[in-house]
Amino acid sequence: MTLTPERTCGTCKLCCTVMSVVEIGKPGNVKCGQLDCKSKRHGCRIYSWRPISCADYQCTWLRGAWGDEMRPDRCKCVMGVEGTTDGPVLCVYESVPGAAQTDQIREAVDSLVVLLAVENLAISIIAPSGDRILLTTDWKVLDEQPPHFMFSLDPNAAPDMFRPMLRKFAGSHRAEGGPQRVW
Repeated sequence: MTLTPERTCGTCKLCCTVMSVVEIGKPGNVKCGQLDCKSKRHGCRIYSWRPISCADYQCTWLRGAWGDEMRPDRCKCVMGVEGTTDGPVLCVYESVPGAAQTDQIREAVDSLVVLLAVENLAISIIAPSGDRILLTTDWKVLDEQPPHFMFSLDPNAAPDMFRPMLRKFAGSHRAEGGPQRVW
């Protein structure tokens, strides 16, 4: 996996459509009402006071993973690790049905799983319809309720780029209130 730090979103605003934003009541897979595609700066009408979940979120591509072909608006998927009370989940939000089923996405996910080296990481594919499929890192479907993922995180053993995410996750993974986007 190629790491390219200090990227910007550029014209990609896919996370502003596929992800939900609880603070402003925006459901997933609906273009955000605050998105202004004509804006040359950020594309967000409320950028300077945007919700914390928007301000804190950076997809894996923005954090430096992969090449330009994996920019979310090009590969049709937004990917990021979210901390839940059940453990870390690599979320793959599709902007078009089936986008996560391509070899390109599967190889990207596999490379990220290896790089993160987090025990019992789960993969969640979120379709445009809102349907979710929970998978193990070897791509087996978990048929039952997600188990409580037991894991050990050693931020010092992770690549430099991931240490802040793992430290934040290790300290907050049992917080109340549902998923917390950590990477």
